[in-house]
Amino acid sequence: PAARMSVVLLVRHANASFGVGSYDRLSGQGLDQARRLADVLGERGLPVERVVCGTLQRQRQTAEVLASVLGDRAITVDPRWDEYEHVPLIARVKPMYRHHALMVADLARSGNPGRRLQEVLDRALTAWVADEDPASVAVESFDDYSTRIEAALDDVSAQPGISIVVSSAGTIAAAAAPLLGIPASGWPAPGTAATCSSSS
Repeated sequence: PAARMSVVLLVRHANASFGVGSYDRLSGQGLDQARRLADVLGERGLPVERVVCGTLQRQRQTAEVLASVLGDRAITVDPRWDEYEHVPLIARVKPMYRHHALMVADLARSGNPGRRLQEVLDRALTAWVADEDPASVAVESFDDYSTRIEAALDDVSAQPGISIVVSSAGTIAAAAAPLLGIPASGWPAPGTAATCSSSS
């Protein structure tokens, strides 16, 4: 018999709990989003064979909803699909943001917290990709981040049938950028655009 094609569906985790005690969990809206997506996939009858996600709670919660509706599929947790560590990266360009309460207060004073955070994140990611002063932040390099994502995508792509991978906006953008011919210098743009559109 002919070899089956591999199809990988990259899914950004549902809406997380921005501005509260722990961002790393789905909000009520996020749970609704995950259920709606699961229902749509179920209605289309896609023969999903596996569900993969990173270790972050928001990723796992989204994956659990999808796996349950799609017939109690087992979930493979792969840390290579985790998002980059944004706190130390942001703190490098805005040190006070290392403290969550100070960050939330400062963003609130801006009048547009989402836009202000995006501006700071853009600066942080641009510096990270350019590898500016890498010794100043104890976090994986952008090259290491890209390499682990490429390896994770290669592994899941090698499996026949349909796989759903639940990850985060930056990681999904980093996985897709090489396939779309986007150089590393352009990577923050697809990542941040996905974050903005998914958080609105």
